[in-house]
Amino acid sequence: MRLVYRLSFLLFIVTAITHGVSAQSGEILSNKEIKALEKDGEHFFEKEDYSGAVKYFLQLHEIKPNDPYYNLVIGICYTHDPDQSKNSLPYLEKAKELNPDFDQVDLYLGRAYYKNHEFQRAIDVLNELLNKDESDNQTIDEANELLTYCKNALVITADTVENVRIINMGTVINTDGEEYAPLVLPDESQMIFTYRGVKSTGGKVNDKGEPDEHGRYYEDIFITLKSPDSWMYDEDVWLEPKGLEHINTDLDDASIALSIDGQTMFLYRYTEENGGDIYYSQLNGSTWGEPKPIEGGVNTKYWEGSVSISSDGQDMYFSSDRPGGIGGRDLYSAQKMEDGTWGNVKNLGPLINTTKNDDSPFLHLDRQTLYFSSQGHNSMGGYDVFFSVFENGNWLSPQNMGAPVNTTEDDMFYVANADGTKGYYSSAFGKGSQGKHDIYIVTPDVGRIDLDPVAALIVGTVFANDVPTGSEILIQDVTHNKPGGTFYSNSETGDYRIALLPGAKYKLEVSVENFDVHYDEIDLETLHEYIEVSNNIYIYTQEYAENNKITENKSIEAAMTVPVIPAVVEKDPDIVVAPIPVPKTDPPVVKSTLPCPDIVDLSAFIGKDLNIEANYNNLKTQIGSYCADELEYRVQIGAYRFPQNFKYSHLDKFGNAEVNNFPDGITRFTIGTFTTLNEADALRQQIRTAGTKDAWVIPFFNGERIFMEDLISVNFYKQEIN
Repeated sequence: MRLVYRLSFLLFIVTAITHGVSAQSGEILSNKEIKALEKDGEHFFEKEDYSGAVKYFLQLHEIKPNDPYYNLVIGICYTHDPDQSKNSLPYLEKAKELNPDFDQVDLYLGRAYYKNHEFQRAIDVLNELLNKDESDNQTIDEANELLTYCKNALVITADTVENVRIINMGTVINTDGEEYAPLVLPDESQMIFTYRGVKSTGGKVNDKGEPDEHGRYYEDIFITLKSPDSWMYDEDVWLEPKGLEHINTDLDDASIALSIDGQTMFLYRYTEENGGDIYYSQLNGSTWGEPKPIEGGVNTKYWEGSVSISSDGQDMYFSSDRPGGIGGRDLYSAQKMEDGTWGNVKNLGPLINTTKNDDSPFLHLDRQTLYFSSQGHNSMGGYDVFFSVFENGNWLSPQNMGAPVNTTEDDMFYVANADGTKGYYSSAFGKGSQGKHDIYIVTPDVGRIDLDPVAALIVGTVFANDVPTGSEILIQDVTHNKPGGTFYSNSETGDYRIALLPGAKYKLEVSVENFDVHYDEIDLETLHEYIEVSNNIYIYTQEYAENNKITENKSIEAAMTVPVIPAVVEKDPDIVVAPIPVPKTDPPVVKSTLPCPDIVDLSAFIGKDLNIEANYNNLKTQIGSYCADELEYRVQIGAYRFPQNFKYSHLDKFGNAEVNNFPDGITRFTIGTFTTLNEADALRQQIRTAGTKDAWVIPFFNGERIFMEDLISVNFYKQEIN
């Protein structure tokens, strides 16, 4: 609004230059028609629809190429489009040539140089502006802020972090709308994020909530799952995102945090009464429950819109613009009280917070690294991502994540995976951008280059009478005599995730409705690295145990580096815990005795996404019974960078697993050898039923692993079909 007013005044004082009526094409426009084009262009400009605005001003520029106002507005519009930012310079340089004394020209020309990473030229132009006597205070403040960003950028870009890749997540996730605030489970099996665009619930609406093609889209929450066949590709493969229908409304619904077990989501909702508050929703099977505002001292009548929960669920870090802060939005901490509310709210202080906005906190699983975004500190423009390390009871001075993570645009909502190999965040107009905000992957996590995480992530499934079930898993830190957190397994899948820190022994209490409590202990006192432990928990009734000849207890299985304290099991006549071990057998080797049919042309499958179940099943129908010399199939039950952490004794009945190290640094565990895909897939289904849901069939040719897509490209070695 301010800019259009100032520029309209500029148009007035240069009337003699700007009011010709003949277009270069010979078209004659009246002053009234010119004013109409200006009004339409300014309407879009005020709504920050710069691509819409520039179309009108380009028409006007064709009529009056030497109009400083038109050149200036076109240049400004182009600075907001990363694909057109270079085109902003000739228009803004022309505007300065035509009206060198107008300070707004210097301000936006400096901004254009800055957007194009010509930081020294930007500094020179901005200093020229600051040396003028007639600039107003707001212009001077904006110029000084931009000057600071340029100076920071010169230092940061000169020290770009090497060997760090920034990868746009691609068109499956990112669209020409906005995608941001990614929430990723520690095992990276799923991602929840916030979306704003044509798929938003309710479409475009105005400020009154009424449908309006000139209105705006509201935020929705979407979820995407990583394809179980992602290991077959050089990059992760994510499936088509879906909106959370039970959560999304016609107003803003934004995802802002996930609990470590994935069973609680925190989200942001705004009303005029609450000013923007933090809500939570519980996952029941595959359905998210009705969001409720968190209780306690976190939510106020002011804005609270970003949050992170510690991996034990006991601490919260959030952003608020409530009075009494250091400036703008500040980061605060809160603790979970015995009654489940959140209290003991504290500002993180001036070492973390600045006089500008500080937002989007994320506390890593190890609880030692806090990531956040700030417009202050030594930001190189807008929000930059920073991290701070917790040491000796205090957060240390934040460090800028540097280039290429940070850009001259807003870089926010950074989250990191468990082992420190990868980060996810959103950036405005980054490389390969599909829209205004996109989600990107960072490899490796810059905050972890010199600080490896030390923690244990325990994952598995809780079974009650061999049926996956929901449960409450209460952790007690025995060493320090304090709560270690409460976790939940999913009510449909039974899947659970627990994060534990080193230096303590822990007691686990697993509660399932209508079953007695199952107890285990795990010792992490000497843990000195990050590990992942795969473990299933089995609970049985006396009757089921007797009928199935289950007579022995089974305690938590841990990694080789983690000693296990024997489980403490309550003596109850109605409950026996865990199955008797099944003797291992040789893995099945199935060589088909059936004739292999002639193969058909499979060219239609080339380029098909086999991560889509329908495509895979269709392929299996076509070639499931085919066989070829030296072609065989095996069932993969696990693929890990830390193979010592993988436990799979519940699959002993299917035979010994073959363990092989591959050049990509991943160790793969397979069971069985089969001639046809159908035979291998039959075992895969049995293994999935037994609890290993990420079991997959992988082909081998001449003893070497081969991608299914490569088999398709050679028509499954048609020339060697039996």
